[in-house]
Amino acid sequence: MRLAHAFQLSPLHWVGLSTPGSLGNRLFAFVVLITLLMAPAASGFVLQASHASPAHATQDDSRSGAVSGAASQSITPNDDLYERYQWNLRRIHAAEGWRLTTGSPSITVAVLDTGVSLTHPELVRRVVAGYDFINEDAIPEDDHGNGTHVAGIIGAEANNRTGIAGIAWQSRIMPVKVLDAQARGDPDVAAQGVIWAVDHGANVINLGLAGPTPSTPLDDAIEYAYSRNVTVVAPMGNEGTSTMAYPAANPRVIAVAATDRLDARLATSNTGAYISVAAPGEQIASTFKSPGGPDTYAVTGTTAQAAAHVTGLIALMLSLNPTLTPGDIRTLLEASADDVGAPGRDIETGAGRINVYRALSVAAPWSFNAAGAASYAAAGGATNTAYFPLVLKEANGWNTLLAIQNPAPRVANLTVVVVDETGAQIGQFTATAPALGSAILVLSRIPAVPAGFVGAAIVQGDVPITGVANQDHPGRDRLSYVGLPAGTTAIWIPLLMRGASGWDTGLQLQNLSQTTTHARVSFFTQGETVPLAVSVAQLGPLAPLAIYQPTDRRIPNDWVGSALIESLDNQPLGAVVNELSDDGLGMAYTGVGAPAETLTIPLVYKNAADWASGIQVQNAGNGPATVTVSYTPLGGTRTVAVDRATIVPGTATTFYQGANPDLPDGFVGSATVTSLESQPLAAVANAVKQGARMATAYDAIGGGSSTLHIPLVYRDFAGWNAGLQLQNVGAATTSVNVTFYQEDGREAASVSRTLERGASWTLYVPDVAELGSAFVGSAIVTSLGGEPIAATVNQVK
Repeated sequence: MRLAHAFQLSPLHWVGLSTPGSLGNRLFAFVVLITLLMAPAASGFVLQASHASPAHATQDDSRSGAVSGAASQSITPNDDLYERYQWNLRRIHAAEGWRLTTGSPSITVAVLDTGVSLTHPELVRRVVAGYDFINEDAIPEDDHGNGTHVAGIIGAEANNRTGIAGIAWQSRIMPVKVLDAQARGDPDVAAQGVIWAVDHGANVINLGLAGPTPSTPLDDAIEYAYSRNVTVVAPMGNEGTSTMAYPAANPRVIAVAATDRLDARLATSNTGAYISVAAPGEQIASTFKSPGGPDTYAVTGTTAQAAAHVTGLIALMLSLNPTLTPGDIRTLLEASADDVGAPGRDIETGAGRINVYRALSVAAPWSFNAAGAASYAAAGGATNTAYFPLVLKEANGWNTLLAIQNPAPRVANLTVVVVDETGAQIGQFTATAPALGSAILVLSRIPAVPAGFVGAAIVQGDVPITGVANQDHPGRDRLSYVGLPAGTTAIWIPLLMRGASGWDTGLQLQNLSQTTTHARVSFFTQGETVPLAVSVAQLGPLAPLAIYQPTDRRIPNDWVGSALIESLDNQPLGAVVNELSDDGLGMAYTGVGAPAETLTIPLVYKNAADWASGIQVQNAGNGPATVTVSYTPLGGTRTVAVDRATIVPGTATTFYQGANPDLPDGFVGSATVTSLESQPLAAVANAVKQGARMATAYDAIGGGSSTLHIPLVYRDFAGWNAGLQLQNVGAATTSVNVTFYQEDGREAASVSRTLERGASWTLYVPDVAELGSAFVGSAIVTSLGGEPIAATVNQVK
């Protein structure tokens, strides 16, 4: 095939590598030197394989980069060139990412380049049928070397004790040859290759080309790929200038720059404001086949190698979450990148150097597909056991994620046991949480837990821990609740519903003892002292039990009420309540085991940013309780409004902030709930965002603590952000410090503020710039003056 528009490369050096098993783990003198002359292009548009200067293999001297994950939770492949030569994979935290996925055979990567070796042992099981547009046949054999090198970075076999490890080492490689033996190409041919790859099932295309002017046929082909949900990646080019590089400059393309071992821009990498992300491009070891030579390995480095890293990462992202669109992928890549250049976006590295672990974390279905809002009250203390009465794995679309926080200065060894409604142990697995770090346990990724599971989980640590559970269903609102440190023999449930304005509830009990117990559940209608219904159930050791209000025919439709749960055998119990509406809203809270005569509600609204809240207060005492709810605006110390009601024992009353005429629209603040007769109270605060599918709930806080533990916070993580609402509930002014920790336990940021008695503080996590984009971690809140503080955590997407 004659190429109408050709571009020839400047000199390219390859350094061959031997494998330890064959030539003693040494660099050998197999060097392929391709020296080409520049030639003018007929039309002004030229394509070139993005190759460049000589590279020399050395021992790895890379720095340790930041990663949102524990190094102990990584997979180290046994490939014999990995440790010595593949510094690049360690730099982008591939090993941590492989804990989530190593790729999928259902994801196909098209490599549009000089072809791919069809016999290389590291690629032969990965390659699917391709096409050669240069020789117009179905044998896209590499007669140059670059295509094979790029393909190896993307998806070479790994963990096979041979050679190198590819990034997406379970995914497929589709070779599409659009460059000739001199790595010359034509835009029309490349356009044909893109369309062919899309039509033959490619999910992502690595377009290893760079030229100074755009091409309408190629742009049209890229638009065709984009419209069919296929992501296209291209290198920036290697002149070391600001010369525009196409197709990288096409806005539908992920443009990739190259970085060196120190995370600086590779000197030959072109610059531009259109760079999406950067990736390693210096001294990259991969598969290789010289023209007419054997299948082997070699080191080289350009933006073509950098682009291959990004393509491999995209294949992993799609393996984990095939619903992602090209637009989603760009957003997630940029949000999760490590900002290695000038602060913020820059013309040398774009949004930063890719981070595989963080990108996969934000792309994962349990992060990306989840939506809505959720809240939980910060834990006042840590214990060696955390109970989660309700966990799910692929049950009617619901899945549970457990975030376990280790506030101790040493690693926490965790044992997680899941039990069904009989108390039978269904599965057990172990995990670790780094010192001052956290462990994210996603039940859908745990083989020990069967699909369709509904039950409970017990997490035990060899140091005190805290935890929170997120319950997610695609297209529905998130539900969250904090893990229980212990149980009680009596539990108050301030709010249950059946068909009330479209809301229904489910009550999940759990026996937290190793002895069978009988639990009595008494349901109360608002204002009525005689129970509406009473049930007694037997629960085996550690067994949970679901009580779903819509199926209880004793409870009328449009019912709002409360419940009291008692162990008739004095065994500890725990409970979680899920609240779900017909239109997809949801919220959760834990049953109250320790009622108090004064309760703190750190965050309430009256029509503020479309949020409106209500407080459901239950009388847990033996006599009538005159209850007052006092409201204080955000940052203030003076009460501006008071609600009052008398509540009979066992029942509950709703205090709806929107009905208080003394609270102005737009009010944001806190509330204090008090019984004038010193009767113990239990309460839950609900909030709904009008016009959006968002609702939250959390338990009222009794007493507060000088140290609070927050197991899970986000900053721009798959669209999630967190806000902390803190309140000084002590008798004197105190300074409050919030320290954020990455999952691996490293301190990420620290923020302090002085709070007067009764004052509250909203700490919006996105305002903490030091955390960086795509942060997920935990926090510890300390009252430096020793005064008790209370806090709630909001998660909003």
